[in-house]
Amino acid sequence: MSFLTTKLLRTMILVSLWISLLIPGGLHAQEKHHNILVLHSYHAGLVWTDGLQKGLEQYFANSPVPVHLYVDYMDTKRNPGKEYLQRYSTLLQYKLRNLDFDLILVTDNDAYNLAVQYRDDLFASRPIVFCGVNDFHPEKFTAEQNITGVAEDLSVEETLDVALKLQPNSKELILIGSRLGATDLAINQDIERSLRRYGHGLKITTWRDIPIEKLQKKVATLKPGQLIFLSSVLTRRDGTVLSFRESIKALRCNCPVPIYSFWDFFLGYGLLGGKLISSEAQGREAARLAEKILSGVPINQLPVITGDANVYLFDDVELKRFGISASQLPASSQRINKPAGFYPVAKQDFWLLGVAGGAAAGSDRSVAVESAYP
Repeated sequence: MSFLTTKLLRTMILVSLWISLLIPGGLHAQEKHHNILVLHSYHAGLVWTDGLQKGLEQYFANSPVPVHLYVDYMDTKRNPGKEYLQRYSTLLQYKLRNLDFDLILVTDNDAYNLAVQYRDDLFASRPIVFCGVNDFHPEKFTAEQNITGVAEDLSVEETLDVALKLQPNSKELILIGSRLGATDLAINQDIERSLRRYGHGLKITTWRDIPIEKLQKKVATLKPGQLIFLSSVLTRRDGTVLSFRESIKALRCNCPVPIYSFWDFFLGYGLLGGKLISSEAQGREAARLAEKILSGVPINQLPVITGDANVYLFDDVELKRFGISASQLPASSQRINKPAGFYPVAKQDFWLLGVAGGAAAGSDRSVAVESAYP
């Protein structure tokens, strides 16, 4: 082979490699992609839902299984009610009329309930993977249903344990939240059932569906010995639904007592802490199950994940506000907003759970994401 021929061949190889890096999918472009419908209960921009989507994309970006994610948002936080769900199911059936999927991935209770209720009309016998589902009952599931997923287990009793340890003179627990959809109802039932099992001597007061304007006046009158558990987003008097961060910030600004909850999206905006759930971790676990199914693992060998992966997380700003030292926290606790002298760690870095290791493996796979209709 002549020198010129060799040089030309090397040039062609380098150009081919360069093009493969520029084209989405790169060297994997010829691989068969598995089509996944991702159906979110809520809307884009809601920090919980965005975290679930981010977790899915993070996992699939480093997966050996090539996927194409078709994403649709039900928007039930802003459109609660059975009539809307019926209309939405009809619209979704129309939007998906020319599409075929290898797997359906649903997040939170509204999307899960719709997928099960309208399965024959919308998804035939396709496997379903869920995450973020509250008030999960294993006895309702069988292998024949072709369903598995990640249950959203609230650490109610553990969070109350630590709250009473940090505020031992507490006499009353105030539950603040709403009933905007199936997830909120399931969360409320889960919390109330856990509190009944707990056997504490606290007085339980429930403030549900109270506009933030009125709530701010009510919480301003609270005294030491009272605690708050926040379980959902809040609304304004005109019916506008606040974001999670807007909800906790608006509640905290007039609140003289500690606020606890069960999700990390409230942390850093007025929440003292608790044993918290991460939406990104839920999304990654659901993606892992989907990957196994698409790789040929029988779904009946993939039981629903109900293990407790929640983490004790606290905000040093709120700890200082209420005179609580780090030594009073559970041994496994992690903290944000640590004072100078600590190595700064962002809140989201607590939830990497192996993503860094996957990225270090050097995978260059991209994940195609688009709306669920042409």
